[in-house]
Amino acid sequence: HINPRLGRMLLQKLEAEHLDGLYRAMHKKGLSRNYIRLAHVCLHDALGRLHRKKKLAQNVADLVDTLPQQSKKFEAETWTVEQAQRFLKVIQQDRMWAFYWLALTGSFRRGELLGLKWKSISLQTHPVHGQYVAIRIENNRVSSGNKVFEQEPKTHRSKRPVILPYVAWEVLQEHKGMMENERQALTKKGYTPEDTGHVFLSPEHVPWHPSNFSTRSWKVLLDKAGVPRIRLHDLRHTNITLDLALGGDLKTASQRAGHASIQITANIYQHPDIAQHLEATTRLANLLTPQRNRNDLQERPN
Repeated sequence: HINPRLGRMLLQKLEAEHLDGLYRAMHKKGLSRNYIRLAHVCLHDALGRLHRKKKLAQNVADLVDTLPQQSKKFEAETWTVEQAQRFLKVIQQDRMWAFYWLALTGSFRRGELLGLKWKSISLQTHPVHGQYVAIRIENNRVSSGNKVFEQEPKTHRSKRPVILPYVAWEVLQEHKGMMENERQALTKKGYTPEDTGHVFLSPEHVPWHPSNFSTRSWKVLLDKAGVPRIRLHDLRHTNITLDLALGGDLKTASQRAGHASIQITANIYQHPDIAQHLEATTRLANLLTPQRNRNDLQERPN
């Protein structure tokens, strides 16, 4: 966000109004105040070092003491259970169906799924619930302009295990088989893609550019399914909303989502309870998985 707007400007000509304009532009894009504040801290630190080395007459970031006023409380648009079911049923043949299924059942961020690698997925066994899938969130794939970065999740709670019922293993293995078939077909045509280990790949079998993934076919899929147009990120909001509506508790939902905190547990970190997470994701998986993939999730063998 900083480089596209200020990257070509001579530092000696940088003024406080330029930073004000940057923060307002970031605010209009829907970026959080915390994110904008982080950008300000980075700029203040960098400009401060140059000022101390006498390469700048002053640190203009010192002159910017206010961020855009907080707007009214953001309320995400979400789907009902019926709308989520319809979406997943209508787009079953889409090659990225597993991505959307995971987004709706696991409360992932876009970058977390696009940065997901097979090595971070494992099949585990719970003494009561039987087999389940554990996905370690280790990469967040994000973009700035044409540049793509893979970095650690933004907070320690974002770097979390996501616990899903056994049906997620079947969804992922079906997706993996499809990716392997595509790879073999490309190889026969004389093109052998690099194996990066990513779960979700573009048709060219390279890791997705986040912006391309969001814009290439999202609205087309929404219109095909006849569901309200929401942002791709709102699949995550839909997951939390539906989970709570189905009886899930706020603390478990917050842990699954990797939020920094919730009001009543703001200063207390607790390790995820596997049984609670399985109960939460199983409720949604049972509702959102088409019949051909449905399993008795509570009676998997130990």
